[in-house]
Amino acid sequence: MQIFPNDQDGIERLQSRLDRWLESVPKWHDHFVFSPNPEYYFTTPEKPLSESKLALVSTAGVHLKTDTPFDVVSEYGDWSYREIPAETDPKALMISDTHYDHTDADEDINCLFPITHLNEMRQAGEIGALNDTFFGFMGFIPDTTELREKTAPEVADRLKADGVEVAYMTPGCAMCHHTIAIIQSAIEKVGIATIAMTLKPEVSYFMNVPRAVYIRYPYGYSVGPAFEPDTQREIVQESLKLLYQIEKPGTIIKLPYRWRGSRNRGE
Repeated sequence: MQIFPNDQDGIERLQSRLDRWLESVPKWHDHFVFSPNPEYYFTTPEKPLSESKLALVSTAGVHLKTDTPFDVVSEYGDWSYREIPAETDPKALMISDTHYDHTDADEDINCLFPITHLNEMRQAGEIGALNDTFFGFMGFIPDTTELREKTAPEVADRLKADGVEVAYMTPGCAMCHHTIAIIQSAIEKVGIATIAMTLKPEVSYFMNVPRAVYIRYPYGYSVGPAFEPDTQREIVQESLKLLYQIEKPGTIIKLPYRWRGSRNRGE
């Protein structure tokens, strides 16, 4: 496993990147307050993935086309969530978020919301069961008060009541990494093991996430290039394996994938 960062120089570089980002955010968005999780919550999975119940939670702004879109106008963001049945046809999903380019994801939503791959893994016996309901948030939430106090704990409690044992989590935009860390901590707090993808490790690291997997991809491709299902599925599988290998809270593992652009469009 390549732990990221792996030395003091790496931590200092991440701190410098975080500082630059935090300096830039107020130029674009009012009301943002960087609010790291005050402590680590870390749940060790008790059963192998093949015997566990899994849920997908995303902050990429994904929801059913029949649902009310997220509020992309409010300068405070939208801390609500949408319920997505686990067996939903990907064509019935859409993204309402204006804070990253999801042009490719609009055509291949599995590049950031791997609903097809998780269902295939369940069918193959790699995952014991999928929760009937997945959850979608929009990650643009400059003011996270309501998220931290209300909707994140609410979703965590629902997952716990449903018997979920593992949550796989994916971001969309830059600020999504701040949001997803808060939700991830709330889910771990109720005793559910989580693994989150990250495209912005400087935020994930200093938000005190339980665990994360880093790939050097642009926003909007948190589980792989669009139109490359084999790569997407491989990244999901490798990430879920790491859930069982990471033993220290706050660990981020870097996978050896590098962005080369999305190819093989589905025309």
